[in-house]
Amino acid sequence: MADPYYINLENYSLERFQHTLKTGEVLPARQILKENIEERFEVLASMGLRNLGDLIAALKTKQKIEVFAQQSGLPKEYLVIMGREAKSFIPKPVYLREIPGVEDEFVEKLEAVGITHSKHLFKRGQTKAERDKLSAATGIPVDSIVELVKLSDLARVRGIGPVFVRLFYQTGADTIEKLSKWDPEKLFMKADAVNQEEMITQWVPPLKDFEQYVEMAGDLAKVIEYE
Repeated sequence: MADPYYINLENYSLERFQHTLKTGEVLPARQILKENIEERFEVLASMGLRNLGDLIAALKTKQKIEVFAQQSGLPKEYLVIMGREAKSFIPKPVYLREIPGVEDEFVEKLEAVGITHSKHLFKRGQTKAERDKLSAATGIPVDSIVELVKLSDLARVRGIGPVFVRLFYQTGADTIEKLSKWDPEKLFMKADAVNQEEMITQWVPPLKDFEQYVEMAGDLAKVIEYE
């Protein structure tokens, strides 16, 4: 069963991944992914890959990459970078202590019950009963637990680190469901305005990134019960 913290990789088709790479921004060191993109993705498809899950599995280890390079004729360097880009769709959890505005006292109390990052809290704060239990165990007010759960929910989006988690929360896109319903341009403008007032980050991502954030939020399961 797929882990609900992440997108369902089997539902993210190879064709969609190609479109994401072709139209979106990639790191300077990964520009090779945009070279001969149609031809290379045709080769990937011919090797039986249908979705992001297939791609990650095929390029999971150095040995698998070497075998795949030999069988497909694709450059090993390209496949190494492709594997890294594909794995970025499984974002690392965000440590709660790295999110701006989270009180050290709350972090320490949660750490005492085994919760250090967003995935831990996502797993243990999905229902009101679970949040009430956490509040009783830690002494953290329920309202603060809810805020931390919302921040952890947002941290599931690829490319949103601890600082941008806080920025989106302050903007009003404070859950995955709300984020998925925002118009990217309006969200970009609102986030920029909020940041100018609160100075959360030194740099607000470009509109193209906001389009991807909203799209990714739409792909994530809405499993936390806020009501």
